[in-house]
Amino acid sequence: MIPVRVAAQSSATGGTFTPPPPPVVGEPGGRGQGGGSRSPECERYADVTALVPTVQVGDRTFQWGLTTRSHPTVWLSAPAGLADAVPIEFTLWSEDPQPIYRTLLTSTATAPGAFRVTFPEDTPALSTGTVYHWTVSIFCNPETPDVPVRVDAYIQRTELSIPQETSDVLQTSAAYARGGVWYDALSLLGEQYGESGDEAIAAAWTDLLQQVNLHQLPNRPIGACCQTSP
Repeated sequence: MIPVRVAAQSSATGGTFTPPPPPVVGEPGGRGQGGGSRSPECERYADVTALVPTVQVGDRTFQWGLTTRSHPTVWLSAPAGLADAVPIEFTLWSEDPQPIYRTLLTSTATAPGAFRVTFPEDTPALSTGTVYHWTVSIFCNPETPDVPVRVDAYIQRTELSIPQETSDVLQTSAAYARGGVWYDALSLLGEQYGESGDEAIAAAWTDLLQQVNLHQLPNRPIGACCQTSP
């Protein structure tokens, strides 16, 4: 893949996102939403959404974005928050029908907003140019563990060259946004807000989501959701 080169410039809003050309991906096998009726315990998770732009290729619509990281972070909106001690499975797929990585996490109670899941260090490093499919499955009803609430999106690693490195989060996020690298642009803002609570960062976060029609969701970043299950 040809590296994307952008110029780092100051931005009060986190920058304008430039959507890159989407990939052609096959239909995911065996990775759809769990079937059956949804229990009351699971209703609070019915609107959990991946904070990833929606793209259309032919007659198929899916969520997809770019990252430069070998072990990136993905963000999801939980309008009702998460309950404590709910099993959550994170799964990563490449082109094969079998997952290349699967791990079980346990949620910590959160307020309504956006929570993050960072690819664990023992996850295989993402290869540049390969399109991966990730799923987060919330096993909200212990009596029917085969019917999780499942959220998914695609991620693809690329290269990004920023001529002038900067420690300014808004500038760096803006550079990623202009280069079309969605996951990194959003993660920089979310991670920084979690550390500082800076309202300028929050405004840039909201502006970035608004550009891809995701701003209507409760999305103030609230940090990590989960711990690795023993």
